[in-house]
Amino acid sequence: MIRFACAASLVLLVMLSGCASGLKSIPGDAMLIQQGTGKFGLTASDDGAVYVRDQSSDRIVYQGRVNKGQRLEVDAPDDQITLDGNKLKAVDLKPEATYQIFFKAGALREYHPMMNP
Repeated sequence: MIRFACAASLVLLVMLSGCASGLKSIPGDAMLIQQGTGKFGLTASDDGAVYVRDQSSDRIVYQGRVNKGQRLEVDAPDDQITLDGNKLKAVDLKPEATYQIFFKAGALREYHPMMNP
């Protein structure tokens, strides 16, 4: 029984640590392009990654790839983020919150502070 409890605890610990590594972060070399409330966006100047951050709650509400010329829009009053007019996902945007759009040219990769300072 003790062996089972230890094994179960180890599995739970591994699962929880796996969840922590899945957290989204903004790379240090991503540039703040737009900030605002309401409806606003950016047109990608190059291929890269975009990150939309809720400044009020300090959480990343969206991150993804964009190609040069694509238009990303944040529309907090309508609770949507679109890419070239296509709704990306349900995000629970708050109309009164301030959102920031960051852009990083190049390939999208998961950010980890120890590996990509």
